[in-house]
Amino acid sequence: MIKGRVEGVTYRNIKALGDKAVTMPEIHFEGYDEEHTIRNVTVDGVYFNGKRVTDRDVIQANAFTDDIRFK
Repeated sequence: MIKGRVEGVTYRNIKALGDKAVTMPEIHFEGYDEEHTIRNVTVDGVYFNGKRVTDRDVIQANAFTDDIRFK
């Protein structure tokens, strides 16, 4: 398995469709360990079933993540 890092990424203008019974899905960020982390990530303009995701509470992150911003 090749392991790396995710750093300095922006997720922008992403549109997803799903089950209408789901009000808002969770967005997961999970680093692997202290050397293989996810950091400095921006989530900007993400939509689910036409509704803009504006609540940071939908983001789930583990201990190996840092500085995940939500616009």
